[in-house]
Amino acid sequence: MKNTTLNWKSNDGINIFGQKWENDTTAPKAVICLVHGFGEHSGRYEHVAQFFTDNNYAVITYDHRGHGHSGGRKGHFSSYDEFLNDVGNLLKQADSNFPNLPKILYGHSMGGNVVANYAIKKQPKIAGIILSSPFFNTAFQPPAIKIALGKMMKNIIPTLSLPSGLEVNDISRDKEVVKKYSEDPMVFDIISSKMGIELIEFGQEAVKNAAQLKLPTLLFHGTGDRITSFDESKKFASNAGNNTTFIEYKGLYHECHNEPEKAEVLSNMLKWCNNLIK
Repeated sequence: MKNTTLNWKSNDGINIFGQKWENDTTAPKAVICLVHGFGEHSGRYEHVAQFFTDNNYAVITYDHRGHGHSGGRKGHFSSYDEFLNDVGNLLKQADSNFPNLPKILYGHSMGGNVVANYAIKKQPKIAGIILSSPFFNTAFQPPAIKIALGKMMKNIIPTLSLPSGLEVNDISRDKEVVKKYSEDPMVFDIISSKMGIELIEFGQEAVKNAAQLKLPTLLFHGTGDRITSFDESKKFASNAGNNTTFIEYKGLYHECHNEPEKAEVLSNMLKWCNNLIK
């Protein structure tokens, strides 16, 4: 597998780190455009890229602003629209690097929130989208005082940052995955009041407007997820209708692609993608 580093500027001038993976010998038949979750970075998806490139897909991705190797304030955005614009720029990079190939947008957790809203609001001309444990709402109830403080401060001091409340042991039942995550220097858990509140607000908006989603969609979520709400994913799939395939993984935690059953999860993604572009 060949890995190439990419760099581009966001619409508001922030340095964005990107990368692409390709099969060493075989030309790709389609491109997976990957949007990672909160507090992590695109490098955590190398094994996912390896799987897809082994099956003749290219993968292109980036680190969200304020994440990984990209610029910007950690755990903060000035506007949710910046996230949507960043996804648009990822698709432009995909078109530039892999012209005339089908594109599939794949978002995990917070990335799933952004991909869902992008697909609903922008109606991009792509083959379809994949939503992995999307963050439409939390699986746990944050303390009422924390929500009230966040709503108050998002307009007064939007950059005020608090711990996200994410429990690292909840990402996966694989202890090695948890260990690597805990030791990863680019992983963090602080989020600004503005970003935290607006991610939930736009997550709920996506669920409410899911019927406007026109693209073929694969949505999967583990019933054991204690980070993002399985029930909200189920509601989104119901509202979205026949265009959406919903897979429920019994007992799996938040990162289905990093669970002991990841081979099944990746295989189901591949089958869906192959059926989509055949």
